[in-house]
Amino acid sequence: MLKKVIFVINNLEIGGVQKSLLNLLFEIHNKYDITLLTFFGNAEFEKSLPRDVKLIKLKNAFRQLGFSSAHIKNKPFLYAERVFYIVMTKLFGRSFAIK
Repeated sequence: MLKKVIFVINNLEIGGVQKSLLNLLFEIHNKYDITLLTFFGNAEFEKSLPRDVKLIKLKNAFRQLGFSSAHIKNKPFLYAERVFYIVMTKLFGRSFAIK
């Protein structure tokens, strides 16, 4: 029985952190049951993953957590949505956001 491991990364754009993660996954994918959770995908990077690594791409409100402040700065709808989630979390606590 392999131990389960989950890695969470905000995006799969080609870069240093993503390349390092890819190298790590190739080193350990035979020893662990690995799941990779991303907020944003990239088809090129996804093709490079080991076949036995499960990939989960978020497509709901949790994607808001993956946006950088610079990314939403010029996008009023995303900014308003993020402010809404922040206010709801402040009013009702963290458990509201998790539910």
